[in-house]
Amino acid sequence: MWVFLPYVWPAEARTWVPDRSTRWQLDTTLDAAGRVLDVECRPLSREEKETQEQDAAADLALAGVPPRPRGRLWLLRPVGGLENLAAVLEHLCAAAEARGVDTGLSVAFTELCAGELAALAGS
Repeated sequence: MWVFLPYVWPAEARTWVPDRSTRWQLDTTLDAAGRVLDVECRPLSREEKETQEQDAAADLALAGVPPRPRGRLWLLRPVGGLENLAAVLEHLCAAAEARGVDTGLSVAFTELCAGELAALAGS
């Protein structure tokens, strides 16, 4: 849901590093009673990673945000004197609730977050 955050995060409080991580797929096979029969963990294929990027780009488009740059891990520093990222996210959700904005991925929520983050960064 928060895939749009680097786009709206204040530039002075964000940076990125090249993404050299391995993404993993965990496949679990269950029997009819729900018991685990087998578990397989494997790195995602190039095609699976591409599908994830396409899904993320589609989600971002719904929120009015362009596709994210590829090959980056974003590092976000808390703004507005808030202690950590969880506190920032709580603030954004509370602001959305107070204004009657659904916290699902949407243009309205993205715009609210951009405004709140800018205000926090200016304080």
